[in-house]
Amino acid sequence: MFYSKQCPSSGSSVLNSGHHQKYDFRILKINFLKEVFQLPNHKSSIDINANITNSNSTNLNNSSIPNNTPTMNGQSTNNSIFSTIYPSVGYVQMDRLHSKELLSVKDTQAALARIGVGVTQEAQEIFDALSKTLPCRWHKESIVVLDEVIISSPYDIENCKANSSSSGSLARVKKVLEGEKRRLASAKK
Repeated sequence: MFYSKQCPSSGSSVLNSGHHQKYDFRILKINFLKEVFQLPNHKSSIDINANITNSNSTNLNNSSIPNNTPTMNGQSTNNSIFSTIYPSVGYVQMDRLHSKELLSVKDTQAALARIGVGVTQEAQEIFDALSKTLPCRWHKESIVVLDEVIISSPYDIENCKANSSSSGSLARVKKVLEGEKRRLASAKK
């Protein structure tokens, strides 16, 4: 069971009569709560303290509560304020949630694609260093840079290959690779 609280978003206000006010939601898993109390100077349409007091008196007289029932301050969550109050949920923009989900999946897939499978730690470090300045991707255990240059294991300058039409890209990749190999070697010392 969850408890959720809706409150106006800190940076939003009602702009026009046609716009909805934005809300922040705080969702808590009830069995993680230890104590519930109302903050001073906090206006609420629900008198939480009265409901907790009523729940406490009900629970003290109720001996049929199982021992394994989750409790908060000695009271069962089955008869507490949270089992009788359902917070109102405002408008949820499903299209925005769907686009955020798609973006998150895309970002995760891109991050996974940047991890080499079956490669050494040094190979991954070279890939990470090259990808900071040049577009790179993995093709099995080879690094493909600029979609023109292939760097094979053991990822030295001699292992860089490209078509004759890509000689400029090959020279650039070799220069960057040489600098990164030097930097990685000095970092290990």
